[in-house]
Formats: sequence, structure tokens, C-alpha cells
Amino acid sequence: MLEGTASFVVFSPKGEVLARHELCAQGPLRGLEIPPNTWHSVVAVEQAATFLEVKQGPYQPLSTEDVASWAPAEGEPQVADFLQRLKHCRIGDKFHE
Repeated sequence: MLEGTASFVVFSPKGEVLARHELCAQGPLRGLEIPPNTWHSVVAVEQAATFLEVKQGPYQPLSTEDVASWAPAEGEPQVADFLQRLKHCRIGDKFHE
């Protein structure tokens, strides 16, 4: 975490919250390793939140398979509600119907 605070949420392939980690630039948790091919999302807790995500190369643009079926795609009207749910979700919550 470079600036501010953000919550990182890890999901099962079916959209169940498996873990939630709050990272803060001031510590104690500033970094997190998420295994490849793990569904995850991040939501800012503070207005100004900056983090660095590092992936093994070479770079490949996201494809439609890289968006979970239980999450709205970028720009869809449901995104605002999804982000609000992310801010308050707990382990065991389900993001699928």
C-alpha cells in the first residue's frame, strides 16, 4: 500500500468471500501476496488510496473470462452497489444469486 487504506477481498470461484485484508500505508499490513488465478477485488477505504499490483509477465490484456460471472463488468449500473457491498462484506458472504 503506497498511500491511504484499502480492503482487499478474496473470493471463491462461486463468489463467496474467503478472506478480507485491510492494507494501510501506515502499517501494520502494507502488502499482500495473492496467488495467481485467485478471484479478488479491492475497494478504497479512504478517498486517496494508492496501491501497486505486480503480476508475472508478459502483459496480457484482460479478457471476458477475467471478469467473474457474479460481478458486474466495468461501467455497468450495478458497479456502485457492488462496491458498497465490498466495503462491508464479511467472510462467508456470497456475491452470487
